[in-house]
Amino acid sequence: MRLQRLIDDHAYLPLVYNRPEEWRTDIYNFPVFRYESMYLALPVMHHWSGKHAPMYENVDSRKSVELASSRDLRSWHRVANRAPFLEHSPLGDGSAYDTGQIVTTNGPIMHNNALWFYYVGLKYRCMSIEDTLKRKYLDASAVCMARLRMDGFVSLKGGIEWGSVLTKPLTVIGDSLRLNVDAWRGKAQVEVLDADTLHPIAGFTRDDCRRIMADSIDEAVGWGSATFAALRGKTVRLRFHLWQAELYAFWFAV
Repeated sequence: MRLQRLIDDHAYLPLVYNRPEEWRTDIYNFPVFRYESMYLALPVMHHWSGKHAPMYENVDSRKSVELASSRDLRSWHRVANRAPFLEHSPLGDGSAYDTGQIVTTNGPIMHNNALWFYYVGLKYRCMSIEDTLKRKYLDASAVCMARLRMDGFVSLKGGIEWGSVLTKPLTVIGDSLRLNVDAWRGKAQVEVLDADTLHPIAGFTRDDCRRIMADSIDEAVGWGSATFAALRGKTVRLRFHLWQAELYAFWFAV
């Protein structure tokens, strides 16, 4: 459980009120933004730990951020087995603001080939009487920023042995195939298959493909002397081969 993990790890802010019989989780807010041809959301997960005095109308808790995706704004899927997307910072030297709560905005800003996520970080959810008397609430929140590589929400990752993944049928609508891939410690290759027979197309086999060994958000795939533009309008399937590499996105470019 998320709350239990934060409690067990003493590097994180301890709870002031902790009543396991009152534990629950709800979605505090659900910012949605469009990304390429789909919708993404940053649900703020509100993990209650216990109501607090004097009126017991509010709760101590921790707020962290997860990731959800949708194609139609109706059906939503929680991404990466509900792993945290933005998590609390450890207490460290006390300079971090996002140790108690995180509240997100409705989407990132694209800047310098990266995604910048602005959010509000709060050092406390509840304060002890001692901290209140020390007026620690006077320096308790700030606007923070987290950076992510372009398309870096999730990836397909190859391990210490070669792995592969096959796409659904795709109509080639460009003159080149581009990848967002991190393969500087490994290798990545692509083969183009006939959508019906699944046989590699001559000139576009795995052996023809130039091995990619780079960390790039816009890497062109090459196959010897074959020209990808020759496939324009054809329906194909792509098979990606990865060894100690991560594939974030692929697309056809003109």
